[in-house]
Amino acid sequence: MTKLKLLLLILASCTFMFIGWVVLGCYYWVHQQHTITIICCLLAFISVLGQFAALAFTLRERAYRQINQVLSSTDVNHE
Repeated sequence: MTKLKLLLLILASCTFMFIGWVVLGCYYWVHQQHTITIICCLLAFISVLGQFAALAFTLRERAYRQINQVLSSTDVNHE
């Protein structure tokens, strides 16, 4: 598995975790369990931070690959 695929997998995982925490928080909100609802909201916030980090690393990796591709295609051999 390449680094880019791993970062995209982490991004997708954080996205699904965010959706899950929000749904679980809504479930507990309906059942008047506000303490658990607050915990779910905090965990959803942490998963959003994970999404931002994974997206930033993914974009950095893609830019790094593009720069390397451009540099290798314009490389001049001095023979």
